[in-house]
Amino acid sequence: MMQREVDLVVLSKSDPSSDWHTRYILDAARSQGLSAELYDPRDLSIVAGPSGKPTLVHLSGYELLPRAIFNRALGDPTEELLVAAEVRGIPTINRFVPSYLATNKIMSLMLFMSQGLRVPMTLFSRPGERVGGSRGLTIFTRHILDLPVITKPLKGSLGISVERQDDLDDLRRYIDHRLGADLPLHVQEYLDHGGSDIRVTTVGDRCVGAVRRVARPGSIATNLGRGGRPVPLDITPELEEVALTAARAVDLDFAGIDLIEDNEGYIVLEANACPNFDNTVLVGEFPVGEGLINFIKGAIRATGRR
Repeated sequence: MMQREVDLVVLSKSDPSSDWHTRYILDAARSQGLSAELYDPRDLSIVAGPSGKPTLVHLSGYELLPRAIFNRALGDPTEELLVAAEVRGIPTINRFVPSYLATNKIMSLMLFMSQGLRVPMTLFSRPGERVGGSRGLTIFTRHILDLPVITKPLKGSLGISVERQDDLDDLRRYIDHRLGADLPLHVQEYLDHGGSDIRVTTVGDRCVGAVRRVARPGSIATNLGRGGRPVPLDITPELEEVALTAARAVDLDFAGIDLIEDNEGYIVLEANACPNFDNTVLVGEFPVGEGLINFIKGAIRATGRR
């Protein structure tokens, strides 16, 4: 079988002509002397046998031999590919297990707590039919958390389906929907963030950028895809320590850490394993690509492949 060697494979289902992040990573790698190619994970297969190590095979019939992999396509299409690459000793950004832990918001929250980080009061449950329907579960939730509360999916991004429930009727409608769809409940205390939160981008043991995200008037959503506005932000020693501790808690090499702040300091909301960072670069003017590619080059050198 023919083989194709490449320094960096970027896994993405998006066309770089329409995806700024994929285009930026490819350009950053090439500007630092790496050969870099884009692959749709759906075009790659795994061949595993009784001996040796798994191989990555393109559907056109050649074995792909990357020195490193950067994943921009979280979820089912890449999970097995990342494990196969890791078994072969290929550096992957991010690795499968850290990506899985970060994507699961309650698992990551508990890992933040284990490192002494402040997090929102949260109720998580997979109740089934054991609690007497939505009425009983609404009452139970209300005993744990004061209204209003924030409801959100267990997994997700871009602030999609994150909602504020202001009264018991709102909360019961949410619980009705989750029970009817056999989905877990994920409810957090509402913390007044003053209309903004913070996104810190980390690479390895460094913070490489940060922006404050400001919500539209009357909205709780600070995500830029839902109308939030980015503002440049300096990285203070305290902010850096909290963000890096959160990234280490879930073992992410590349992370977007979301936080809010109050009079006592920072509260960690979540860690993103496939973060958007365009506004960190374009508005904050932070050289994220330089830090990311330097980290990847160091990971390649550590394997002895180059």
